[in-house]
Amino acid sequence: IAWHETPLIQGDFLKTSAEDAVVPSGLHVISDFITDEDVTMLTNIIEGNRHLWQHKGFEERKRIQRYTVSLSPQFDWIVDKITSAIGDTLSTSATKRPSEIIIEERKSTSFVSNRCNTFETSTSEVRTECTCVSAKILDNCKCSCYVAQLSLNAECIQLIDKPKERKADCWDVVSPQHRYKFLMEPKTLICKTGESLWNWRSRITLASGANNQDSIDGNTQRSSVTIAFRQVVTSNASSRGNQEKNEIINNVCKKKVDKDVEDSSLPQVLSVIVTTSPIKSNPSTEVLERAFATFHHGGNEFMEVEKLIVCDGVRLHCGRDDSTSGNQARKFTKKYQVQTI
Repeated sequence: IAWHETPLIQGDFLKTSAEDAVVPSGLHVISDFITDEDVTMLTNIIEGNRHLWQHKGFEERKRIQRYTVSLSPQFDWIVDKITSAIGDTLSTSATKRPSEIIIEERKSTSFVSNRCNTFETSTSEVRTECTCVSAKILDNCKCSCYVAQLSLNAECIQLIDKPKERKADCWDVVSPQHRYKFLMEPKTLICKTGESLWNWRSRITLASGANNQDSIDGNTQRSSVTIAFRQVVTSNASSRGNQEKNEIINNVCKKKVDKDVEDSSLPQVLSVIVTTSPIKSNPSTEVLERAFATFHHGGNEFMEVEKLIVCDGVRLHCGRDDSTSGNQARKFTKKYQVQTI
């Protein structure tokens, strides 16, 4: 990749894959934020908690450790350093310590897609519900939420884009200049606030030229370790809304239940929903078969209830894939269809 030095609003610069890249406001870069000694200390903490690794993704391409800052004093020194740096960057003394630490290790095989569909804040964490804004903690109702990212041991590539709608499955970006890659260099802190935090998506992969290696089960693979320090606080609006929805659903269900339901058979009042994620490269039905094989433990009536299999995340090509003309077929998520098996 040919990297271009793209100036940031705050005076530093990013190494981007697009010369005319639109850099989101609220994106900050602090080069050489930590030292080699800091990297060693963090690595020792991570290695000392191997039992906390949780594999994530198909073929276990990535594994994660999660920590609650208030319960993890071993990270206090780096948390204090990050809190201070972000306070200086945002020019405010109201910066809160991060509440969560997420450590991710990626293998070289995880570099499989040029599309990103993950926001740093989930779709349930809505900007208008941020307590920083509702409580007016900062002047001009500015948000003090942030996500700070560190790459410890290898160069990583972060693909970012700004979709036209804040939806994970919206593939249309604002403009071609709103989708590009930038280089995450080791020991450099990437801080996302404001626009870059709430409205841009991202995906981190191991750079092809990264030379860090790790021995996994006797096989040497290139890997990278990144750490995200999250401080995102939302109001109780979402939980209140969900509670109200649940109450409405419960009331509707109670009204629909027949008065003589106690005398009804189980198949008349119960349906079983089983979810699965179909993967083209692994079409085995063994997991479903094993799940259904346990139903007899619920009794004969339970065996007769209606079973619904929900296939989540089915992706299809839309249009003609003409590789000779340089046009590739777009993908979209297929809506659910009901089929009787």
